[in-house]
Amino acid sequence: MWPMPKWPAELLVLESGSLVSHEDYKANKRKALHGKLLAYLQTAQKKGEVKVKRFNRRG
Repeated sequence: MWPMPKWPAELLVLESGSLVSHEDYKANKRKALHGKLLAYLQTAQKKGEVKVKRFNRRG
């Protein structure tokens, strides 16, 4: 059982769908595959707003 988050939600996993990626899926950042990334969140048992921000890092 996961510990309940302090905020309305907690990031559990980021998944890019890449079969060749060696990045840690439990890290808080990851490279997207074809511009797509899936985030798994665990919500707390209380109401609240969850905001997700997208950051671009282009060289």
